Amino acid sequence: MTLQQLTILLPVLGTLLPGIVKQLHGNNLVNGLLAGAVVVASAFGYVLLGGKITGNPSLDVPVIIAAIASLLAGPLKPLDQYLTENWFNVVKPKPTLSGPRVVGNATSSAYSPIPPRASLGKTNPPDYGG
Repeated sequence: MTLQQLTILLPVLGTLLPGIVKQLHGNNLVNGLLAGAVVVASAFGYVLLGGKITGNPSLDVPVIIAAIASLLAGPLKPLDQYLTENWFNVVKPKPTLSGPRVVGNATSSAYSPIPPRASLGKTNPPDYGG
């Protein structure tokens, strides 16, 4: 396979793979790992076919990371959207507590209750000036 053929196949792969992964109805973790492996493999193939692999990991890893970023921003953008929607939602954040937090049982609150208004329940007759 040449670099030109891979350049033509990557947008097709990026468009088809999210639909295929969604149809699997599997675990989001497994689907995310599968999609991530496809991204890394395609970036490695792109760099390898481009002749940028030197054999020195300290030089090759940044080149592959840059290839991953450029592929996710370009031909594999639909796959990036799938990963953003599903992969990063595997662990749901815990809901935050709203309002005062009760310490101990319900009768011993950390906050003192507000006393009722003195005029609550009392009705004064209207004053007609006399």
